[in-house]
Amino acid sequence: MGMEYKGLDANTELSLLVVTPKGKDTIYTFTVQDEFIDMSTEEVTRLRDELSFILEHERQHAEAALDAYTATVQQIFAKAGFTETPIGEYPIAEMFLYGTPLDVVFSVGSDVACGFHINDVLREQVHPFVVNKKWVGPLGE
Repeated sequence: MGMEYKGLDANTELSLLVVTPKGKDTIYTFTVQDEFIDMSTEEVTRLRDELSFILEHERQHAEAALDAYTATVQQIFAKAGFTETPIGEYPIAEMFLYGTPLDVVFSVGSDVACGFHINDVLREQVHPFVVNKKWVGPLGE
């Protein structure tokens, strides 16, 4: 039969090569962390289902974390006397993905509330401190 595998996690490197030779059965070849695995259609289906479950689970966690970050940002602005958050959902989500500290998010929002354009503020206060889509902060931080 086919090979057995243990559960995969979201950090597993995985690629799929599908080859259908003329007049022959389709060949599915997975590469999992540089090891080649030939699998039957049934095994591919089972693996696809497991990967779909993992991805959905990770998506739900990410969505919950973004919701919590957004709620915290809204609370910070409310405590500072803002009736609404001066920056929109997309810039908040962008800063969340980078791991931008909340004090920087507040600074960005304050500048936007003073009339500066969000893109200019992000370019000055956030983008210089992001490397490979991760917040690294100013030198010495």
